[in-house]
Amino acid sequence: MNAKPDSAVDTAKGRQAATHPNWMRKNVPESEAGEILAVLVTPVKAMRKGAAPHLVKVGLWPVDEFREWTVGALATVREIRTTFVESGDPVWRAKAAETFERAGLDAPSLMEKLKGQSAAGLLREVA
Repeated sequence: MNAKPDSAVDTAKGRQAATHPNWMRKNVPESEAGEILAVLVTPVKAMRKGAAPHLVKVGLWPVDEFREWTVGALATVREIRTTFVESGDPVWRAKAAETFERAGLDAPSLMEKLKGQSAAGLLREVA
C-alpha cells in the first residue's frame, strides 16, 4: 500500500482487504477449509467513511507494533534453532511448539490477537 501515516484507508482498499479471504479460497485450494483473517499492517490511523463497513472483519496491526513483534519472534526462532539437531526430532518439535505457544507466536494466538483488533474499530473515520 505504501501508505503514509497521515493518509486514510479508502473504500477500494477496504473492499480489497475484506475480500482477500474470498480470493484465497477461490485460488488456493489448500485454504478452502481454513479460517482466514485479512489484516492490514499499516502506519495509517484513519479510514474514509466509505471504508468502514468493509473493515469490520479486517484486522489492524500498526506497522510499528508489527516491527516490535517481529524482533521478538525472530529472537524466539533464533533461540529455538540453537537446540536444533536433526530434522524430524519429535522432542525438539514439541519444545519448539511449546516455546512458540508461550511466546504467543502460534497461529491460534495470533488469530485471537488480531481478531480483537478490528480495523473498523481502531481507525478513526474521516470524510
